[in-house]
Amino acid sequence: MINSMVGTLCSKGKFAFTVFFCASILLASSAQAQTILFSEDFEGLVLGEKVDEADLIDNVQDEVCSPDGPEGWTVDRTGVPEGGVLEFRGWNFLSPAWWDEVAGQDRGGFAITSENVVAVADGDEWDDATHEPGNMNTFLVTPAIPVSGSEAELVFDTSWRPDGTQEAQIVAKFDTGDPVEVLHWYSQEDNPAGPYEDGCLFCYRADPLADGFPADEIVEAVIPVPSGASEMTLEFGYLNAGNHWWWAVDNINVNDGDFFEDFEGVELGPNIEEDRLPEDLRGDLSEVWTDQAPEGWTIDDSGVPGFDDETNDGVTEWAGWSFANKNWWTAVAGDQRRSEFDGGEGIVLIADPDEWDDQSHPS
Repeated sequence: MINSMVGTLCSKGKFAFTVFFCASILLASSAQAQTILFSEDFEGLVLGEKVDEADLIDNVQDEVCSPDGPEGWTVDRTGVPEGGVLEFRGWNFLSPAWWDEVAGQDRGGFAITSENVVAVADGDEWDDATHEPGNMNTFLVTPAIPVSGSEAELVFDTSWRPDGTQEAQIVAKFDTGDPVEVLHWYSQEDNPAGPYEDGCLFCYRADPLADGFPADEIVEAVIPVPSGASEMTLEFGYLNAGNHWWWAVDNINVNDGDFFEDFEGVELGPNIEEDRLPEDLRGDLSEVWTDQAPEGWTIDDSGVPGFDDETNDGVTEWAGWSFANKNWWTAVAGDQRRSEFDGGEGIVLIADPDEWDDQSHPS
């Protein structure tokens, strides 16, 4: 059982969700699409006034923090020594703009300018006021998430700044079967599960300023689901943290992991207007492009100027979403870092306004 110790700081609310639309839209078949099992962005929380933390600038907003998460979430502070700065005692929910203003030190590197609330565990700020001896161990626990099948996929935004003994951990717990450790990041090289590498889930993660890993990233992890399990909770543990740095998370989504498409079954044809392929590659790359999506997918290019007129739609191959041989696309575009799409191979899905704009089209 997770026990919650919540101070009398602020208040909590409910979840809100926002969708953005673009000029060219690609939709997967609803019969094939992933099932979203759980989603939370914390934007529905009602924040309250600060208690201990002083403002560093004038006119910063008054409603900036909450010790309580959305309905069904639990914050466990039983492993946090008494005292310290209350707004940062264990996991809390903060205005990222306020957090950056009062704490600085690259916290604004979490690219969350459009966000109003994020979940933050920040040993560095907590330690700025007197507290009982010891380091912080605090856990943020989701409500029960329905699961079925053999796996679930977790996707979330995060900012992690390692230092000292501080660790980050995610554990999945089920109504049947054993818990599963999903992620464990260490700050110390002598206590790792493996060396740092891009996207690692069990590893020593060095200082991002020294080694270049991002202060803002999207993490994806596949969680094996024990046989017979119908519910799962996720426990975000911020461990062994004192006067160190932070861990922040946002936009947590869990899906059933069923959807997969690599586009390798798409039938490509010859190019139409894009003819800048180097001579030495023309014999090898003749079937290179199509705007015909896989079965069940829909492309809506009605927001592309000139989309219905091949003589005035820019470079036709790039008038909206297209499917193309990655090597051909890279070659005809003069590379310009397109080859750095390391995860893409064979046929890839592309929206490329830079290439599209190389021929005339309506404004």
